[in-house]
Amino acid sequence: RKNPSPARFRRIWETTQGFFDECNKELKDLLGIKDWRCKRLVWHNAIDKQEQMNREYSYKGLDFWANKRGDVYLISSIEQAIPIIAKEKIEEMENKINVGNTDWIDDISLQDYYTGQNVGIKLNSMNVAYKSYLPYISIINPTPVSWQFIVPAQYIPDCIANIQNKYYKEFKYVVGKLPLHIGVIIQDYRKPLYMGIKALRKIRRDINDWSNIQIKEKAATIEQIQKKVLQHESNSEKNPIVYEETENPTKYYSLYPTTDEKGKYQFYISPEDKKSKLYEVNFNSSSCDADIIIYPNTIDFEFMNVNSRRNDIYYSDGKRVIEGKINRPYTWEEWKLFNNFAEYFNDKDKDKIIKLHQIINVIYSKLNDWRDSEGSIRDFMLSAFINILDLKDNKGSKEKDRFAKVLLVPKYEDGENVIKWEDIKDIPQHEFKRSLLRFVDMYEFWHTALKRM
Repeated sequence: RKNPSPARFRRIWETTQGFFDECNKELKDLLGIKDWRCKRLVWHNAIDKQEQMNREYSYKGLDFWANKRGDVYLISSIEQAIPIIAKEKIEEMENKINVGNTDWIDDISLQDYYTGQNVGIKLNSMNVAYKSYLPYISIINPTPVSWQFIVPAQYIPDCIANIQNKYYKEFKYVVGKLPLHIGVIIQDYRKPLYMGIKALRKIRRDINDWSNIQIKEKAATIEQIQKKVLQHESNSEKNPIVYEETENPTKYYSLYPTTDEKGKYQFYISPEDKKSKLYEVNFNSSSCDADIIIYPNTIDFEFMNVNSRRNDIYYSDGKRVIEGKINRPYTWEEWKLFNNFAEYFNDKDKDKIIKLHQIINVIYSKLNDWRDSEGSIRDFMLSAFINILDLKDNKGSKEKDRFAKVLLVPKYEDGENVIKWEDIKDIPQHEFKRSLLRFVDMYEFWHTALKRM
């Protein structure tokens, strides 16, 4: 076996370029946007006066823009506009939009965008048409190392989940070797665009020393991820994936550096360090307890409610420096807790949302009061979780165990290591404090940034 050659690096370069190119082509599907949602309303030749052209207007919270030819465009999404401009509640609205039916649209009297006063412009429902558009913008074209784009914030969770699935499908054999970092900047579309672009440049997290992000992981974890992806592909195809079943390619790709077991080949990390003291081993042939070195996939986010927030995006040794955000970025395994959080605190359960706000206030106050008393924090917060969130039930610890899956990351993905409430009591005090900060980050992502709860 030889060390990586320039030709191998070229293949990796082209493969990652191809991955981002495919994501760009499939972005509408990755976002989960339906075809009817990608249509805009246009009133052609709606304005005759020159002084009223090339200006912004509004109507009951909807935004409009008139170009220099007198055409008026609905800037707000058609999804937001339907309950406001529809003549009456109409069933099967999506089908009407897809076939180009505009009979459901009522007349609209525009107002000045800034003053709210009527400007004497009436949009006639008989003069409206649909225009298709893509509800996203590429800031830079995809490259082998990065890609930046703008999408509506409401589609971020689906976008992250679908990109993760696509990554696992394309790079299932090299999980932990070719890390993908997803950086998310969320801001109000009325704020200057340069705020978000400058923040994106920082959250992309350029890495100078890869040892800063490497972590030790159990070989069984990587093996479980690969098996899960292969099983999903096999179930989704009409015919089983014969290649994986007959050739077993995982045994050729599943070679990872390890710190606790010597393999047959010692390789070079960099010319300065010469030999690395790390060895490649095939984890399929070793114990599941083997510790391997991986470079994890990560996700980071920042809510740009003010311009100065971009100063919070500063990394050292792979993590944020600012206190309170030291958990960011999160590994993809940790990000599953964010999804568990959204499922547990369903926005349809208003009582539970009120309790969530209460528990967040308690966390903020106690983290500030007891900076040097982490043991007291854990005892108090466990009691607060039980009392405020009403985790007591008549079936033992069922509700407590359900909440524990929001707070802690399981070690493996197999069913033998399911998180229980008692596990929270056993973790180190500093780890419990980090779990509280992670809980606050979940709240900031879903409530503060995405307005979901």
